Amino acid sequence: MTKDNVIKLRTAEVARRKQAAERQKAYRERQVEIRKGVTGRDNYILAKALAYASQAIDMLPRRWQERSDCEDMLTILAVMVKDTRTRKLMIEDARNHLQGAKNDKMGTDQP
Repeated sequence: MTKDNVIKLRTAEVARRKQAAERQKAYRERQVEIRKGVTGRDNYILAKALAYASQAIDMLPRRWQERSDCEDMLTILAVMVKDTRTRKLMIEDARNHLQGAKNDKMGTDQP
């Protein structure tokens, strides 16, 4: 192997390592963005949406209820909100809110 070939191989290896380092840096930066989220309270909004969706499914007639989806939503919610009391309050608030909206629509809500 000539001296020129050795230099070319080393130069190519240095370039590959530099590209790999740049890719890793870009990946780490994207991960930080993902963790930050969009609004700063993304996990709270998603947890609340799961609570509302699960309760909305429960309010449907039994034949239209998607039980497996509802159970999966509650499982995801349990992972997102570790505290049982907080999770139960979120679900109860969603149920009460949806029940209130249902009563408003039927004209049975008291002023």
